[in-house]
Amino acid sequence: MDEELSVLRFCTELRALDIGHNAATNVDFLYELPELRVLIIALNRITDITPVASLTHLEYLEMFRNRVQDLSPLSKLTSLKDLNICYNSITNVKPLYGLKGLERLWLNHAAFYRDGSPADLKEHTDSDFVRSFLNRRTGDPAADMDNARS
Repeated sequence: MDEELSVLRFCTELRALDIGHNAATNVDFLYELPELRVLIIALNRITDITPVASLTHLEYLEMFRNRVQDLSPLSKLTSLKDLNICYNSITNVKPLYGLKGLERLWLNHAAFYRDGSPADLKEHTDSDFVRSFLNRRTGDPAADMDNARS
C-alpha cells in the first residue's frame, strides 16, 4: 500500500486528502504536499507522523486508530483547528500546548504514558470547546461530545 500511496507526491497542489482505511505505514510523500489543509490518515498502521510537520497550512487532521506515540511533529502546526488522535498510544500531550488555534480536539481512548495528561491541556489552550470537553470527559465518546456541546 505504501508504494501505491507514494505516487501522491506528484499531486503538489492538493488541498484535501483522505487515505484513511488503508494499511499505510509510511506517509513520507506528505513532504511534497505543502498546500494540504485537510488530511485524513485514520485507520492505518502509521507510527511516525514526522512528515505532517511540513504541512504548515494544515487545519484539519484526523489520525485516529493508528500506532502513533509521538505528537511532537504537530507542535508547530499553528493553523490546526481540528485534531482527532483517538485510539493511539500517545506518550505525551505537551506538544499540543502551543496550538492556540485548536478549536476541536478528540482524544478518547488515547493512552497516555508519560508527562502531559489530557487534563493539563485545559491550562494551555484558548479553546473553550477543548476546555469544556476535558472538564466533562466520561469515557464514552458520544456522551463526551454531547457534554462538551452543552
